[in-house]
Amino acid sequence: PFTQLTETVTYNAMLSMYLRDGGKWEQCLRVYSDMQAAGAQPDSSTSNFVLAACERGGQWRRAKVAFEAFEAAGVEMSAADSAIHAKALAHVEASGKKVSTLNVAAKEFVPNFG
Repeated sequence: PFTQLTETVTYNAMLSMYLRDGGKWEQCLRVYSDMQAAGAQPDSSTSNFVLAACERGGQWRRAKVAFEAFEAAGVEMSAADSAIHAKALAHVEASGKKVSTLNVAAKEFVPNFG
């Protein structure tokens, strides 16, 4: 519906603003968490902003989880998104930590700012 589209566009505008305002990746991820809580549907712009925020913050585990969640939701991914995902996989593998997207709660995706 129109309301859903409006919510997604509004959240994407905020995501973009935080990334362009000095690369405030933590705030960007916080807005994405709010977007999820509100039930707004992510789109390809959302994935671009969230994955770029993860990359800027060196949040490789979060990038991997986010990419796989976007993919599962049917969000169309860009070549840049895929490149960030490949980097994330390499970093996660190098750290030796196993990541299961099935066991990662949404709260684990975004740092707690409270």
